[in-house]
Amino acid sequence: MISLNWMYFARRLFGLTTLLLSVIMAGCSSNPLGIDDDHWDIMSSAQKLEAHKAQAEVEKEQQRAATARYQAELEAKTERQKLRESIRRNALYGDLIQCVLDPIYTYSSKKWKPLKGVSFELVRGESQALTLERVDINSDETVYTLADISGQQVQICQNYSEAYGVSTCFGLHATTREMAYGVNRYFELKKELKGQLRCDLKPVGDQGYTRSPRIKNKPDPSWSKPSRRVPQG
Repeated sequence: MISLNWMYFARRLFGLTTLLLSVIMAGCSSNPLGIDDDHWDIMSSAQKLEAHKAQAEVEKEQQRAATARYQAELEAKTERQKLRESIRRNALYGDLIQCVLDPIYTYSSKKWKPLKGVSFELVRGESQALTLERVDINSDETVYTLADISGQQVQICQNYSEAYGVSTCFGLHATTREMAYGVNRYFELKKELKGQLRCDLKPVGDQGYTRSPRIKNKPDPSWSKPSRRVPQG
């Protein structure tokens, strides 16, 4: 009879290992492997010891899996960074996008507060965090910039995560020809951030700025007119 009881509990232990995480997350039981109190109370000391050992093995396996996932993500991120650095070192015309955020404002205390302008450079397919400082007080905002792999779109985002995507973004879309000339866009992100984004393709060698006019959209008349940067031929 004892042998049959042990086989029953052994089968139950192994079956419950696959449900361990959901059981623990739900807080259904504090016993090893999520065994309910009724079964736990009638288990022998030896059976409880085996359950604790099985629990420890499951936790070790979960830790190994989590470590492997983290390592894989880190290696993938490192490889992406190496690729971007290689592109930057050996850039061809069209691989690098240079941009300016200026003017730029954050919404605070029911008013638009100015932030210090900032310039940045992106490799095609790269994302980058920018810290924007307040002009009036010692405070800052973090935004994220992304360039798609084609080099024809630059995004300004808040609350961005490579793992979970983005919540609020503005996208500057342009053809390669337009990007070569330079593109201005005014934007507003859910009354949290607004400003002007100016981008063009970074010159490489003798390829670069043209004398064609910049392509722009009409600014909000309530803003002060920003200074214009004119490409030099």
